[in-house]
Amino acid sequence: SDLNPMVVDNGYIANKAGLLTFTLPTTCAVGKVLRVTGMNTDVGWRIAQSANQIIHFGASTTTTGAAGYIESTQMHDSVELVCCVADLEFIVVSSVGNITIA
Repeated sequence: SDLNPMVVDNGYIANKAGLLTFTLPTTCAVGKVLRVTGMNTDVGWRIAQSANQIIHFGASTTTTGAAGYIESTQMHDSVELVCCVADLEFIVVSSVGNITIA
């Protein structure tokens, strides 16, 4: 799969015949926002992490570091993340669909 570094305060649309993997920015200030949505296929997008990064989704948290990720399960699944600890921690503040948390 492709790796696509995300840029803060941007929205992304996964429009590819297969999984499109985005990576969290390694530099991100508290309060900065990232948005991802999918179209085209059910296997839409994954947001991958770098070393020491985590994503909080309600009471769930991804595996710390490069092994952790969240991803879509249906065509139009969407998430909005806000950075809560500079460079390292992100919270999903809104979502559509049944997001996989790993």
